[in-house]
Amino acid sequence: MYVRWYIIPAAMSLDIDDPEASLIQKEPLTHTDQTNRKQWKNQLLKSWPFHFNCIFTFFNLFFFAVLVRDSSNTPSGFEAEPALIYSPAREAVRPEVKFIHVELEADNEYNGQPNPSNDAAWMNLFKNANLRLKPHELEGTNRTSIQLSDGSGDFYGTLDIYHQLHCVKYIREYIHQEYYNLKPTPVPSIDHVDHCVDMLRQLVMCKGDIALTTYKWIPDYPLPWPDFGLAHECRSWESIDQWASERAIDVNDYSLIVHPQLGPSFLEADWNRTKQEM
Repeated sequence: MYVRWYIIPAAMSLDIDDPEASLIQKEPLTHTDQTNRKQWKNQLLKSWPFHFNCIFTFFNLFFFAVLVRDSSNTPSGFEAEPALIYSPAREAVRPEVKFIHVELEADNEYNGQPNPSNDAAWMNLFKNANLRLKPHELEGTNRTSIQLSDGSGDFYGTLDIYHQLHCVKYIREYIHQEYYNLKPTPVPSIDHVDHCVDMLRQLVMCKGDIALTTYKWIPDYPLPWPDFGLAHECRSWESIDQWASERAIDVNDYSLIVHPQLGPSFLEADWNRTKQEM
């Protein structure tokens, strides 16, 4: 393929703002000038498909580059999630495959009888729960929130993943009331638990996990036993928590969250203390 370049005749390239050029243009065109002008128009008409294709190709490449950039964080085999709701944290979403092991004998840093070690692991999940949000980050939600009291104009908020984890933690502490002293809330503890259970039910149904559970036989048990080690489509917790860490505030800084009539909101650590700590 080759490209033909066309030279615009001098009579066609004059600057109309040039007074001398205007005088020249007023002179009658010669037969040669008219022929050159006609040839130039014919050449322009013949070449426009090529220039149109160049422009079309450029825009195709541009939009392809945008799509590649936006999908660069999506692993092979995943479909990009549609953004059905606004969240300033969407940029932190990283799809991943995670094997979740929940066998009955499984042991990890969060389960088992309450002890200082798993208490610390649970508390570590919430270190970035309380966020400072800029006004433009809140606008997309079409909601308002409590404004921080430090004069910054920023707002207080949390990602709902931390609220959901709080509910799991509260149910765990309710189960082990012999160990924990549950903080009083505007509702009885049993109603708080019921709220958490129903919220988690709705979220499980909302997320619609389609990982396929298979079954096996185990000794001395007549019913099929689920094989709990499943691969799930997940979002990286580390990526979301890292995003939150860049906006995290300490709610125990009494100057940040102050009720207009009742004063500072968090006068002690915001978790249920153990009875040994009372």
